[in-house]
Amino acid sequence: MGKLDPVRYPSAAAYLASLPQGPASFPSCRMNRHVLEHVGADFPDLVTELDAPSAVVDVFTARVNGDWITEATGNVIYLMIRDRFFRDDAAFRAWNQQNIDRLVRNPVFRAIMVLLSPSLVVMGAAKRWGSFHQGTEMKTEPMGQAGGRMQVRGSLTYPEGIYDRRLLELHCSTFLAALVAARATEPDVKLGAVTPGRAEYVASWLK
Repeated sequence: MGKLDPVRYPSAAAYLASLPQGPASFPSCRMNRHVLEHVGADFPDLVTELDAPSAVVDVFTARVNGDWITEATGNVIYLMIRDRFFRDDAAFRAWNQQNIDRLVRNPVFRAIMVLLSPSLVVMGAAKRWGSFHQGTEMKTEPMGQAGGRMQVRGSLTYPEGIYDRRLLELHCSTFLAALVAARATEPDVKLGAVTPGRAEYVASWLK
């Protein structure tokens, strides 16, 4: 298995070292590779990282067979991007928001989203999560109101060790992009409490 330079990729190398079987860890937890299809174009220098684990190199060089990669592989790639190209987490999250927005603008996905109201989008979050992730589970609670805003709480459950807080923050982009596509007014998504194997999210928009 290839290794990462801990000086150039401190968080990615630490995450990789924490995985029991490297990128092959948690094999039932998978990510649709199309989530990362723009990485090569956005960060062409990553294609030269041939010392990285082979599963990571396969994504960079478009040699993945099928539509799925392990979630751990995708997480290593995300953290490599953070370490190499962004000074802080805010800029990293802003890039990821743009990346997810592009995915949502896919004609097939967009055609579905524009026909749904924001409330239907968030209540169907579990199904949409399952379109891009396997082996982790998203559930939502009944919708309510808080301070003039509609609000839905959701919880993501997953094997302990597959995500850290930085990676969990990235998933706010997924839900926010869906709300924007559904033409929600002033949508917002925040990561709430995080406990081992579980993370809470709060999505809201103006009534």
